[in-house]
Formats: sequence, C-alpha cells, structure tokens
Amino acid sequence: MIPYLRKCFNISQEHKDIGIGGVSLGGLFTLYTLLKDPETFGYYILISPSIWYPRFVEFMKQQEIIKQDKRIYWYVGEQEGRQHISIKQEMFTQTELGVGILNELMISENASFYYETNKRGNHEISYFKKYFARAIKKLF
Repeated sequence: MIPYLRKCFNISQEHKDIGIGGVSLGGLFTLYTLLKDPETFGYYILISPSIWYPRFVEFMKQQEIIKQDKRIYWYVGEQEGRQHISIKQEMFTQTELGVGILNELMISENASFYYETNKRGNHEISYFKKYFARAIKKLF
C-alpha cells in the first residue's frame, strides 16, 4: 500500500518520515509490523494493543534485534481486561512483559520509546483519544 500512496500523494520516500498507529487489534497489527518489517515506518503509535492475543508474547521473544532508529509510543490502561474472565484478563501483565521484550530488542541509541499507563485506564474510546493526542505530541 505504501508504494501506491507514494505514487498518488506527496509522501516521503524515507521510511523514517512516516508512521503507523492503531488501537486494540490495530495496535497489535502495528506492533507486529514493527517486529516483522521494521524498514517500512519510522514512527509507531500503539494504543492498548491486544498483546493478550494467544502466544504473542512468545512470538515477540523470537524476533530479531531492531537496529533502526524508531520512535515508538505505547499506552495501556492498568484496568484493561480486569473485568474479563478470559485470556484478556492478563492484558496489563502481558503488556508489561511485551514492553520489556521490546526494550531489549531495540538497540539503537537514537531510538525513542515512550511507555505510559493510567491506573484507572480502561479499554474505552475516551482513553484512546487522550493518549493518541499525547502520542502525537511526544513523537512529532
């Protein structure tokens, strides 16, 4: 899709100048993109990524080092998933593990990784909007 967008619009040819972001499963896809194709984007916004997804943390542990300079913002509410009785209940715990793994994978001294939580934060649009705005300010 990026080549098509570059053809139709005035989008930078440099990956470091463009970004991707997502919320919930979109955030999981954004994180997956960072891990599997780090050459495509320079900026990543992860808002409550669904890292509870089965075996995703184990998948993260198997990924290669990220050598490129990346600018990443990751937010999760500490109450996310607590009301569930399924695997989603581990949302915050799994996120903490994922953040630690990502920190280890990123080796560039010029990379920026911002991680924020909210003690009362739930998986709700009001938190998504608030922290998306914070991500834009931090990254750009």
